[in-house]
Amino acid sequence: MCVRSVPRASIPSGFDSSASMKGPSIPSVDVRKEGISGETSLSNGSLDGGSSFPPPPEKKLPGGCGFSPGARSWRMDARPRMDTGAPSPAKVAVEKEGKRKRGSKKVSAGNYGGYYGFRFGESEDDPRVDALQEEWVRGKRVLDVGCNEGRVTLRVAKKFQTKFILGIDVDGKLVQKARKNLWEARKSCKKARLETDDADVKPLEEVSFSSQDIDELELSEGIDTILCLSVIKWIQLKKGDEGVKRTFRKFERWLPAGGWLVLEPQPWLSYRQAFRKGQVDSSQLVPLDQLRFRPKDFVAYLTQDLAFRLVREIRDQGQGNKSFVRPIYVFQKQ
Repeated sequence: MCVRSVPRASIPSGFDSSASMKGPSIPSVDVRKEGISGETSLSNGSLDGGSSFPPPPEKKLPGGCGFSPGARSWRMDARPRMDTGAPSPAKVAVEKEGKRKRGSKKVSAGNYGGYYGFRFGESEDDPRVDALQEEWVRGKRVLDVGCNEGRVTLRVAKKFQTKFILGIDVDGKLVQKARKNLWEARKSCKKARLETDDADVKPLEEVSFSSQDIDELELSEGIDTILCLSVIKWIQLKKGDEGVKRTFRKFERWLPAGGWLVLEPQPWLSYRQAFRKGQVDSSQLVPLDQLRFRPKDFVAYLTQDLAFRLVREIRDQGQGNKSFVRPIYVFQKQ
């Protein structure tokens, strides 16, 4: 059968010349009126016969890459990310989450969660422990005042093989973390027992932690060394000038002649900053204008009013957050 072509001038109105001769033309769809986004085509989802549906959403991948399910190849939405030395997005997210958690809890005694990470970063070392001398700590009975999560306590116990060491803190939750860290340290040491000397395990068996206020603490046996690192400020802000002097008098009473006091006081500027920190409940602190006993007066009080003599002042502690570089004073009971 032959088909005679129809002259263009004689094509009736309404007849679609592009349509197949097998059937009538199908009206086009106005996507703006129908509420369908995107172009209607076979490549993005038009059905045979002219019905159409919206294209599937495009999935985005990190780094500017995208892959469309209907496509056959990858494409790049942006140039590759250059290494500028800045922290990765994942690390930034972790730091932000840490700050959020720290800020969600109001503290009033310096009981910050994640304190060591903020002060020393990712380092497992504490330069204050490295600054201690064998004579002050090795084989001694030690009290760690304001132990936080117990990192210093455990490092001192293992490095200097203390006879025993007790860490105290007013925050029961931090003490629970310290006990968990102790359990993990013991487990790690015992696991490596075949490769290490038994002395590395034994000192950790004489470590304990207790949730105690310094005013309520009474020791059942004598001690040789007291560590009081970056905690005196909080005792003073909670208990006033007399609270600090009372604590120093307790140290004098607990230590025998020849005993050691390792003291790291915070500078006065740090007292002022405590009232500006959003995570500190300043309503529970003693106002600064009521404090007359300043950190610069501590050495004179300990050596003139109490029976201590200053043996060493340590200023260079090496690594860590520079805002935490503070002098450490080592006293011996006379």
